[in-house]
Amino acid sequence: MLIKANTAFDYEIGLADGATDQFPQAKFYEKDGTLDGTANLVHDANGYYNAEYTYTGTDEQLKVRVLVYSDSYGGTLNTDYNQFSETIDVVDYLAQTGADSDTLETLSDQLDAVQTTLNTSAASIAAALNGSTLSIRRGDIFSEEISDLGDISGRTKLYFTGRINADDPDSASLVQIEESAGLLYINGSNTDIVSSNGSITVTDEVAGNITIVLKGVETAKLFVQSAGEYDIQEIDADGPKTKTIGDLHVVKDITRATE
Repeated sequence: MLIKANTAFDYEIGLADGATDQFPQAKFYEKDGTLDGTANLVHDANGYYNAEYTYTGTDEQLKVRVLVYSDSYGGTLNTDYNQFSETIDVVDYLAQTGADSDTLETLSDQLDAVQTTLNTSAASIAAALNGSTLSIRRGDIFSEEISDLGDISGRTKLYFTGRINADDPDSASLVQIEESAGLLYINGSNTDIVSSNGSITVTDEVAGNITIVLKGVETAKLFVQSAGEYDIQEIDADGPKTKTIGDLHVVKDITRATE
């Protein structure tokens, strides 16, 4: 989906069962996980719901999460519907950056700002290690080898955490696994989970090579979504150190049986 900044657009979803009496709510997040705004989707026809929304920020992408409530917006979550997420591309974000209320900055001013950003020291850029995109197929065992995180031999703890909103607490994680403790949270809950169903195995602590495993009985609890992020964080004597950050997708399965 492609939208234009500072211009109202219609956001629409359809419920597969054609229900007309639900209360879908869309939350729009900027790239850093900051909530930009919320739209309450109203039924139009044949199970389709829509609302008008205007994005006035400066990011080139928005992440959208839709939850369906059964009685009121933000009320009782209807678990018959999977949480839906997607990414929206935003055009014309460059020209509006830094513009005051009377006029937009000229393109040359914008390019000067971009050049300043490009001149950021290599050390600062290297400090943020961008990881690859990880995909968890709901209901399947997830096993991922991640290499070259750097020396983690001095660690006291090592975490793998995936969330939709980076500002949420760890307790709201889609998944969180700690090397020693195992699985801590799944789908924002620590109820009825088995710690051994999730694991981090370090195969080379000097190079920083690890394997993350999450069993299918736990991935079956996840909502399908494409707007998540993950990180791997080491804690050592100096405190926490983020080793990598990347996008995290939960993709659908068809057969829901796990045994």
